[in-house]
Amino acid sequence: MAQIKVVVKEPGKPAEVKEIENDWLTFKDLIGCEIFSSVTIGAGIIMYIDDVGKLKDLPFNFRLGTSDYVVGNAVFFSNDGGEDEQSLTDNQIEYLTLCFGRDFLPCLKPNADLDLILKYLKRG
Repeated sequence: MAQIKVVVKEPGKPAEVKEIENDWLTFKDLIGCEIFSSVTIGAGIIMYIDDVGKLKDLPFNFRLGTSDYVVGNAVFFSNDGGEDEQSLTDNQIEYLTLCFGRDFLPCLKPNADLDLILKYLKRG
């Protein structure tokens, strides 16, 4: 099985870059649940989260966009429109890391220019 680079964000902990096996069981173990949902962040970034985490009253993790939030563990990976999960790029990892430093992850347009967004985030 192929290895991919992902970002794992657990409640109350900094985001962590990991190389994992690209299979369902590995994602399931990292998220900590049987059924997980995919959420498109934009710019090729997708996250898996517990499908019923809010109903289980899992701990708060981070704000998502302007009116939602994520509970429990989240695993981020990349996808170019195909069926398989792919490794995050260095820019995608940097974007996620900068956003989690602010405890807020904005949703992006699918074709968002991460280079431009990173320049803006680094300014302050």
